[in-house]
Order: sequence, then structure tokens, then C-alpha cells
Amino acid sequence: MDATVYRYDGSFSGFLCCIYRAIRAREEPALILAGDEMPALLFPELTIHTDPDQARRVSRAIAGKIGPQVLEFAQRAHLTALAGRELYLLALLRRGFREGPLVLEDMADPTVCRLRRAVCHLEREAHLYKGFVRFQVRGEALSAVIQPKNRVLPLLAEHFRERFAAQALLIYDETHREALLCARGRSRVVPLQDFRQDGPGAEELAFQRLWRGFFQAVSIPQRENPLCQRTHMPKRYWDQLTEMRPAAGPSLPQRAT
Repeated sequence: MDATVYRYDGSFSGFLCCIYRAIRAREEPALILAGDEMPALLFPELTIHTDPDQARRVSRAIAGKIGPQVLEFAQRAHLTALAGRELYLLALLRRGFREGPLVLEDMADPTVCRLRRAVCHLEREAHLYKGFVRFQVRGEALSAVIQPKNRVLPLLAEHFRERFAAQALLIYDETHREALLCARGRSRVVPLQDFRQDGPGAEELAFQRLWRGFFQAVSIPQRENPLCQRTHMPKRYWDQLTEMRPAAGPSLPQRAT
């Protein structure tokens, strides 16, 4: 059979349906594309529709025959920014069905190595965003806009749901067009094509000035180390950090020395 390109809706359930199709039909897709990714010009396309029953069957098969840790790893790898991650995961799972859970320990395998490095990058980025999200007050809720390389929102959900249990909040991932909604101890990630934060009001500007004042007060100019700062606070996040952006409105009075 000629090589075919699979196109699915971008969800993990949709990807599991691609696995179902590839294994049942004994196909080796040339590409697996999510949503409206680049068109495939050289190969015919096959649209894989998401079937919850098929997805559950594949999920149970992965957990039962390879191991639940491999299923969790696959879920995280699917959230990464690794180019061609679907084909790498398909190769990993095919091998896992033959060899079992130890497949993840074979770091000499280029596929395993690439996926593990991508998952480490995802987890590190999610960890950084636990400290780098800066919210604005929007009525009774808090909102923030982030621009991650990976789809980190599912990994952030538990942290912000528990930390802001009594507060409604929204974190918008501008890169992947999705939002994390948290309210009343519950959270979910939903698609969201566009989101615009209103300009900060007087109360929000006051909070921002206070935060910048605190940031300046705790700094010690004589011990500034730009290289160390960029190591712990990478420069690509600075546009999203209140303390690193130019102040809007009147600044705090300078402390006399």
C-alpha cells in the first residue's frame, strides 16, 4: 500500500485512534498531522476521526500489555513540541507491544532518547511556569497569558487548582490556543482561539507597582550576576514577567540612601 498521511484532531484520544488504525491495518503512515498543520503534498491524506471506544481500547491495551507508566509517558510526550512526536510514539508503542515496559529503559535507541529528552523539556518548562505566571485582576477572576513551547497547561492544572482553590482564574496559552480554567476546586483545559486581556485598571497598576517595588527592594546591586539570573529566569520569559517589563503609570518614589 502507498504511504499515507494521517490527519487527526490533535487530541490524545485522536492520536490513540491513529495507533488503532495503523496497527489494525498494518500501515506505516508517512506522517501523522494534528489539526491544521502543514498540508501533505506528496502523499494522500486519511482523516482519522476520534472514536472514544477505540481510544479506550488502545489506552487499556497500552496500560495492560506495556504498563501504565508507558501510557503516562506517551500522554506527556504527546504534549511536547518535538517535531514528528506522533511517529516516534507509534514506533515506541509498536516496540513496546513486542517487548514490554523495559522499552523505555533503552537509552541507546534514538527514538526513546528523543522522546525522553522532549518530556524532560516539557516538565522543566512546566516547573518554571509554576513560578513565572503573572496574573492580572479581571473583576472577580485572575487571568494570565503565557507563550510556552510545549503544551504545559495539563501539567499546571493541579498546581494552580490547589494553590488558588477559592479563586477563579484563567491561564491562556497563546502558542497552542488553549486555556486552563480553574474555579471552585475544579479545572479543565479547553480550546480558545483568541483571548485579549483588558488594559490594567487603577487597582491592577497599584499591585504591579508594589510588586516592582518589592523586586527592587530585595535585590542587592553589589551581588548582581546576570548570567546566574538568566540561568534561573531564562530571558525568553521576561516579556511575561511584571517585574521585568517597563512600568505603566507613575512609579514608586525612590528610597533615600
